[in-house]
Amino acid sequence: MSKFKVGDKVRILDGSKIENYTGCWNTFMKCYVGEVHTIKHVKRDWTDGRVSYKLDDTIFAWDERGLELVSEKKQKIVITTDGRITKARLYDNEKLVRQAVASCVTDDKFDFNVGANLAFTRLMGTPVATSLDWDKFAHGKLAVKVTKKTYDAFIKLCEQRNFTWHCGQKFNPWKMYDEMPSFLKALTDVRDEAPSEHIYISVVDGDLKWCAKRTELDEYEFI
Repeated sequence: MSKFKVGDKVRILDGSKIENYTGCWNTFMKCYVGEVHTIKHVKRDWTDGRVSYKLDDTIFAWDERGLELVSEKKQKIVITTDGRITKARLYDNEKLVRQAVASCVTDDKFDFNVGANLAFTRLMGTPVATSLDWDKFAHGKLAVKVTKKTYDAFIKLCEQRNFTWHCGQKFNPWKMYDEMPSFLKALTDVRDEAPSEHIYISVVDGDLKWCAKRTELDEYEFI
């Protein structure tokens, strides 16, 4: 039985060291090594039962020991929930590539459609925050809790709504802290003002500001 069939895509391997190469390996075949071709014909009429293959755009007979199947990439997205947390997972064939999570806060009624949509959108790289009260945030009545991982996604949403920093420039508190001179880091640590696992972002006098400590405002956790 042949290893490959007509229509299969295969990668050509170096056959110079394959003993008794079917069809006879020659130096002109080396220029095809690494290329991907489609099998056009399967030849089974070798007297010792060996099989060789004809590939598109080549004139040679190829030994199956010198070919490897190139599997076509198949992707799928699986969305699951346990009733409070919804997960969206992206697979290449059977390999998990990345995943995203959407959590239902305690006071909200769980809705799978909302959770699935949120998890899917995060998975595909377009950040959303459907339950965030942007009007309350804009009027300085709400602080948004973000982590180093979720910071960029939240700031992107803020920029889409024309929120800007009071300094007028983009910056990342964690990056800013890392680039500080050692004496400033020490002073920041003493004052307990260094960004740790999370920070709080709010609007003060119309501009974005951040704080390392929990504020007195209502809180929304961006995940």
